[in-house]
Amino acid sequence: MNDHASHPTTTSEPVAALECDACDELLIDFAHGELAARERVAVTLHLAGCSRCALEYCRLRADLDGVLEAIVEAPPQAVRRRIREEVARSFGPRWWERLSALWLRPVPAYGVVLASLIPLVLWAAAALRPEVGEGARADVEPERPPALSDYDSMVPLLPEDRPI
Repeated sequence: MNDHASHPTTTSEPVAALECDACDELLIDFAHGELAARERVAVTLHLAGCSRCALEYCRLRADLDGVLEAIVEAPPQAVRRRIREEVARSFGPRWWERLSALWLRPVPAYGVVLASLIPLVLWAAAALRPEVGEGARADVEPERPPALSDYDSMVPLLPEDRPI
C-alpha cells in the first residue's frame, strides 16, 4: 500500500487517495484530458506527492508528444516542390491564356507605340504604291496617235475643222 495521505481539496467531498497502481491506470486518460473532475483532482494530487508516478507521467507525455510530432511531421522539401509544380501545371493558365492576358493588359505604352507606327505605315504605303505617271497609264491605255493635233482650246473650232 502507498503511504500517501489524502490531501485537502476545495470540493465539499474529500478525495480518496490513489495508490500508484490505480494512478498508473488513469495516467493515459489524464494525459488526454478524459477524466471526470473528481478523478482528475485525485490524479493531480497523487502526481504532486509521488515522484515515481510524476516521472511516469512525464515519460508518457514525452512519448505522446513524440508520436504527435511524428504524425504531424512535414514532408521533405523535394516533395513539397513537386506538389507545387504539379498544381501549377494542372491549374495554372495555359500559354494562350497568358498571351491573351498580356495583350489585353491596359498599358499606356501600347497607345504610344500604335500612334508612332501610323507615320511608318503611311510612308511604307506611299513608297510601295506605283507611280501615277507613265507606268500606270501605259498599262491601262495602249499607245495610239492623238485624234487632234495642233489643238488650241482657246480658239473655237470652225465647222469645217470639226471631225465627222
